[in-house]
Amino acid sequence: MNKIRKWLAEGDLTSDGHANDVVQIINNNPEKIDDLLACLENPDKVVRGHAADAIEKIGREKPEIYLPHMHILLERAIQDHLSMVQWHLAMLFGHLAIYEALIDPIISVLLNLLTLESAMTVTWSMASLCIIAKLHPDYSPRVLGEILQFEESTKVSIKSRSREIKQILLEDKPIPKHWVKSPAVQAKLEF
Repeated sequence: MNKIRKWLAEGDLTSDGHANDVVQIINNNPEKIDDLLACLENPDKVVRGHAADAIEKIGREKPEIYLPHMHILLERAIQDHLSMVQWHLAMLFGHLAIYEALIDPIISVLLNLLTLESAMTVTWSMASLCIIAKLHPDYSPRVLGEILQFEESTKVSIKSRSREIKQILLEDKPIPKHWVKSPAVQAKLEF
């Protein structure tokens, strides 16, 4: 049995389980990344949710580890219906925005995630789209056009995030620091 899978099965979806321990394992043994990514295919939603949490946290410091595996991450973000998986992968895509070659497929997936019911998934997708627009200004009009559709959302968090992004992109307000968990992205945004 995959030891990482066993650790990720601990707890429930209201906790991180042992995701932080798995982050340490991968940071010390990057060759085990395939074991972690395999957990995204597990039928146990707790394993998948905790795996996505660990994947996002690893991506903050080591985004390059995912470059050979982008097809898996993009596919799982669309195909997995567990909101915990969706929002953590949406967050991860913001960390990966430093790689210009990935922007088009990432935007495509994030726009798809905007259509879902989970406010957490939608707001984190919006945050990552905003990060992309700030790092790559040529994408700003497209991102803004998509985000403005949510200004009258019935979900307060989505409406608020939409209006916040409008100010960030049109009035050059800074992105809130809690949206940007990646040191590499922080450095490019000059935090």
